[in-house]
Amino acid sequence: MRAVRKCCICCYPRLWSKKVDDGFASEATVFGHGHDGHDELDLEDPTPSLETQSQTYRCEVVLPETVVQEGCMVHGFHLPPWDDDVKSLKRALEFQPQAAPVSLSKMQKAALRDWCSMSTWLERQGYDGVELTIFEGMPKASKIRQGRVTDCSLMSVLSVLADYDDRCGRSTLQTIVQGRITKSSRNRADDYACRLFVNGISRCVLVDDLVPVGSSGKLLCAHSACPHELWVVLIEKAVAKIMGGSYAMRGSNPSTDAFHLTGWIPETFPLKDEESLCTSQADWLRIFDTAQQGFWQGKCVLCVGTTELPDATSSQLALQSGYSEGVSSSTGLVAGHAYPVLQCCSEDGLRLLYLKNPWGHTRWKGRYAPGDSLWKSNSALASKLGYDSEAAAAVDDGAFWIPWEEVLRYFSHFYISWSPLALGLNQLQAHGCWNPWPHFVQSILPDDTDILAFNPQFHLRLLGPLPSEAIGNIGIWVVLSRHIRSRTDYNSHFISVSIYNGKTRICCPNSVLEQGVFSNGECALVKLHNDAASSQDFTVVVSQHGAKRAFNYTLQVYTAGPATLQDLPPLVPSSYASGAVRGEWTQRTAGGCSNSVWSFFQNPQWSFTVPPEGLQELILFLECQDVSVNLRLFSDAVARPEALRSATSSGAYRRGCCMLRLTDLEPNTYVLVVSTFRPGVRGSYRLAWHASSSVTLSPQPYPFVEGALAHPLKSVVQNVHMGSMVEMQLRLVDQSTSTGQACRVSVRLQGTYDGGEMPYLELSSAHPSRQAPYCVRLKASDADQYFQLTGASVILFAQLKPLESYVLRTKVPRSRGAKSAKLYVHSDRLVVLDSLMSPRGRRR
Repeated sequence: MRAVRKCCICCYPRLWSKKVDDGFASEATVFGHGHDGHDELDLEDPTPSLETQSQTYRCEVVLPETVVQEGCMVHGFHLPPWDDDVKSLKRALEFQPQAAPVSLSKMQKAALRDWCSMSTWLERQGYDGVELTIFEGMPKASKIRQGRVTDCSLMSVLSVLADYDDRCGRSTLQTIVQGRITKSSRNRADDYACRLFVNGISRCVLVDDLVPVGSSGKLLCAHSACPHELWVVLIEKAVAKIMGGSYAMRGSNPSTDAFHLTGWIPETFPLKDEESLCTSQADWLRIFDTAQQGFWQGKCVLCVGTTELPDATSSQLALQSGYSEGVSSSTGLVAGHAYPVLQCCSEDGLRLLYLKNPWGHTRWKGRYAPGDSLWKSNSALASKLGYDSEAAAAVDDGAFWIPWEEVLRYFSHFYISWSPLALGLNQLQAHGCWNPWPHFVQSILPDDTDILAFNPQFHLRLLGPLPSEAIGNIGIWVVLSRHIRSRTDYNSHFISVSIYNGKTRICCPNSVLEQGVFSNGECALVKLHNDAASSQDFTVVVSQHGAKRAFNYTLQVYTAGPATLQDLPPLVPSSYASGAVRGEWTQRTAGGCSNSVWSFFQNPQWSFTVPPEGLQELILFLECQDVSVNLRLFSDAVARPEALRSATSSGAYRRGCCMLRLTDLEPNTYVLVVSTFRPGVRGSYRLAWHASSSVTLSPQPYPFVEGALAHPLKSVVQNVHMGSMVEMQLRLVDQSTSTGQACRVSVRLQGTYDGGEMPYLELSSAHPSRQAPYCVRLKASDADQYFQLTGASVILFAQLKPLESYVLRTKVPRSRGAKSAKLYVHSDRLVVLDSLMSPRGRRR
C-alpha cells in the first residue's frame, strides 16, 4: 500500500453537444437537441442536462518517505538505503535478499565457458595462495580492462575517478565498495556491498565475485590488470544490476554512470544538436576553460563521447577483442564510444585534451596524434607535458592528445561531473511523485508547455548574497532525477527543470529566468549564473514534454550560499470543486480580441451564478492548443459593450492557456467571454474551473452572431415580412415549473442597412395587465452604431418565465432587393414562435 495524503476531490459535469447547420430556415425552424452535426459545445462527461453531475476523482500525493521506499525495488532487485553499519546492512539483506544473478550479454554468451568465483579463477591461472583484495593500493586508471561488454561509458568513468583520486588524494572509488558482507554458498563466491546512488539516495547493491570465463580462460567482464584486485569486477556488476540486471548495458552515458557512482552533479554539452551549432566559438572556449579550471582544482571529472561516424567500419582488432563498434578509417575514432579525459592543457591559445580508449588500443590519427609532425614543431609544448610522441607512437595503448577544435568537430558530447563537496555547495533535496491530477490529465493541451499550474513546484530562498568567486559564476545548480524501477522507465519521456523569479506557483508560463533542457535520460540539469540571481526568491518547476505520465523523482538543489527549499502547496485545495466545459470557435463565433468591439462580442459566452453566501475563490483556465487566448469576466447577467473596459481580464493574450483567478465574488450572475487574439482563428477550447464551492457554467445566449448558435443552446429562425408590423407569440415548449429557472433568450432581427431607419423589435407580455419581461437592450448610441454596421436590431438578454407567454413585435422597413428579414431567437431552453393576428386582424 502506498502512504498517501488525500489531496483533491473533483467533480466533472458532462453534456453532449451538436453543431448546428450554417443555413437559414425558410420557415420557423428550431435547432436544438438531436440536430445532425458534430460537437461544438461540451461539458465533460456527457449527461442529458447542464446540471452538474458529480464524478469523484481521488488525487494522491505520495509522501517523500514512500517515494524513497518505492525506489528500493529496481529491476526486481531490492536495494535498501545505505547504512555505514555493516550489521544493519546484513539485517536488511537477510530480510529482503536481492534476486537472481546478473545475466550475460550476447557477446559474453557466445564466448562463455563457465562461471566461477574469483578465487577459483585465480587458482586456474596459477595464482595459488594469492589472497583476493578489493583495492591493491590506490586504484589506477591504467589497471582497468574492459571485458566483452559494451560499457565503455562506465569504464571511462572508472578511469577518470581513479585518476581523480590519485591526482587529488581522494578516496571516491574506495567508498563505493565495502568489505565482504557474507560468504556465499555458491562456488565459494563472496558477497560484497556496493554503495551506489540510485533513486534519490545512496543504496546498497549486493554483488558476489562470480565471474564469467571464456573458452580461452580469460574473464569476459571488466577487471583489473592486477589479477587479485576486485574493485573493477564488483563495481561493473553492481552497475549492471541497477541498469537492468544484465551486462548488456549499451545506451548509458558517462554523466549517468558517474551520477550512480558518486551522486555528483551531471552536466552534458551536446556538440552536434541545433542549439550547439549556434553556440559561438567564444562560448566553446569558455566551456573548455571552465572545465579545465575545475579539472585541475579537483572539482570535476571529464569525459567525451561520439555517436555515428560516417566512415566507421568493422575493425579486425576490435572484433578479436570482442568489440563490435565501428572505427573511423580517417580519424581512428570509435563510433558510439565514450573516452575518459585524463589531462587537459592550454598553451599559447592551443587547447588539448588527453584521452584514452577504454579498449586499450585504437586511437586518434589526426592533428597532435602520437607521432604527428606537429609535436616536433611544438617541442616546447611536448616538453611541458612530458610527452614523447615517438615513443607513444611505437605502442598503441589507446591514449592520445587531441585539440579542442577537433573534439568539437568529431565528438558528439562533452560530459562534466561536478563534485558538490569540492565546489563548497550547500545541498537541499526533495523527493516527490508527479501524479498527473485529473486537472492536468483532462486538459486538451498535450503537455505542460503552456500550463504549469499542476506541476511540482518548489520555493527556493537564498538566505544571503551569493559569493562572486563561484566557478563558472554559477550560483545555483538544480538536478532533477527520475526514479528508475524497470527497463520501461529508461528514455520513456523527456523531463526538465526550470527556474523562475518569485516565490509563488507559476500557472501559465511567463518570463522564465533559466529554462532547462529537456532530457530523455535519467537526469536533467539547470544552472543559474550569479548575475541572473538578482533576487532571493525563486520558483523551481519540474516539467515533462509531450507526456502526462506519473513518475517518482528527486530534486537536488545546490547553492553557493545557505538557502531553504519548500514544496509549494497545490493550486487547488482538496476541498475545492472542479469542472470543465468544452467549445469551439467557428467561422461565425471566432470574433478575436476587443480591438474590434462588435467582432469581440461574437465570441462564445458562458454564464454562472454566485449563490447568496458568495464565493471565496474561483480559478478559471481557458485552453486551446497553439492559439493565443483570453478570458473576460462581466459582472452582470449580460456582457455589454459599455462594460468592456471594466470587465476583469486574464491579462495579455497567452499562447495555449490563460488563467483568471477571482476572490470574494459577491452574489450575482456573471458572464465570461472566451476569445482568441486574431479574429477568424478556429479551434476547440476547454474552459476549466476550480472553486471553493460548486458552480455551474452554462452557455449564454447572445445576439451578435448572424445564424444559429451551437448546441446546447437552441435557436429559432423565422422569416419576417418587411414593411408592416408583425406579431408573434413566444413561449416555452416545456412549461414545467419544476426547474424553478427562467429561460434565457436573446433576439436578433436581421435587416439591411441602406441609410433608413432601424428595424423595430420589442418583447412584451401576452397579457397587457402583466409586467413586461426583464429585458436588456443596447444603449441608443450603441444600437445605432451596430445597426449601421450590420443592419440588425437586437435584444441582448431577456428572461421568460414558465406558464407565461410573450409577444415579439417586429417591423422592418422595406429595402431594395430584399423581400424579408430574418428573426433569430437564441435560448437555453426550447421555445416556440407562433403567428398571431396582425393589428389589422389578418393572421400572419
